Amino acid sequence: MSGSHPLPSSRFSIDLCFSYRGSLLCWVDLLRGMLLCDLNQDCNNKFSFINLPQDCPTYDVNPEYPDIVRPDEFRSMACVCAAHIKLIALDEYGLELIVWTLSPDLSGWTMTCKYNVEKIWANVSYQPARLRQLAPSLPVLSIHEDGVVYLVVNDETIVDRRLVHKGQYLLRVDMENDEVRVSPQPTRRICSQLFASEFSAHRHTAFTASHPVI
Repeated sequence: MSGSHPLPSSRFSIDLCFSYRGSLLCWVDLLRGMLLCDLNQDCNNKFSFINLPQDCPTYDVNPEYPDIVRPDEFRSMACVCAAHIKLIALDEYGLELIVWTLSPDLSGWTMTCKYNVEKIWANVSYQPARLRQLAPSLPVLSIHEDGVVYLVVNDETIVDRRLVHKGQYLLRVDMENDEVRVSPQPTRRICSQLFASEFSAHRHTAFTASHPVI
């Protein structure tokens, strides 16, 4: 593959996995890159490795000690609309969502979208929820709707030197159309990244049914 690099010699942790074009299996280390297995190639050319974009935020993370941080809190990758592999990441300040798209020949990444988190806070659908300007986390790209990302926000405060959890909310953000939908969670149950898979289609139906105005 034209954009492939030597296989990583150091530790590789699998954060995500998905298929692409029916014959490519993809394993993603969100701190290093993506390992691919082409089922149509012979054993000598079956595996290749794609680095993360050069301008992807580093968050001052040392890849040799990945257990110190959970990369799924600020980035994820998915095959979107069965057509493109995309990476989404929050910047170092948690104030901007950045999307990169891998070229069809897998030769390199192109930054295709930047979306400021302040647009979410200012949205007419976010304000009625009476939420503060909460930093989002756990971004998950919809695999069925291009330009749509799901995020989690936790409403927490310090009371008597204790962290008090007031609520958790799932956001559906259409970055192309500046649409935001807010779904309160009954309990604080979203604490690790959600599978993209059919989740996005299910949530879209659930949002439409239970939040027709938002």
